[in-house]
Amino acid sequence: MAFNISLTTDNVYDAVHGFLTNVLGISADKVVRAYQDNVPTPFPYPFIYMSIRQNVRNSTNMNGYQSSASTNTVKWSNILDVQIDFYGQDSMDQAQVVKGLFRDDYGVNFFEESGLVPLYADEPVMSASEDEKGNFMVRQTMTLHFNTHPQVVVPQDFFENAEIVVKNAEVL
Repeated sequence: MAFNISLTTDNVYDAVHGFLTNVLGISADKVVRAYQDNVPTPFPYPFIYMSIRQNVRNSTNMNGYQSSASTNTVKWSNILDVQIDFYGQDSMDQAQVVKGLFRDDYGVNFFEESGLVPLYADEPVMSASEDEKGNFMVRQTMTLHFNTHPQVVVPQDFFENAEIVVKNAEVL
């Protein structure tokens, strides 16, 4: 049996993508995972890059044994950071909208079904950037911080009956 994790990287990107396109009204093809392989930017402006920066464990494991299914469900807590880069003349306004709605009831309710719990958003900062032609690009960068509770189901052997046999040990 291969592992089966409840919250995948694709799940995270899909949820953040849905939030950004929903609150900003930006076209779905303009919100993409950050490219790491020198692929040209999705011009024209505006566009948004998303990248998972880190996923840090925040608790010890909790186990849920199910003898009827011969499985063990292992669950823990993580702090997940997703960097968002806004490009274009309205990038500061977009970042402010995301920051304001992220930890609001709106954001918390939006992410509820995805397994992501919004904690807080960093302040957006202007960060200089150049495109592949060396031209200056207007860019605001911020990080969204989530609490997550992924779980993995793994096989677990169980037994129903045990026979105890007592044997005397020789003492020297």
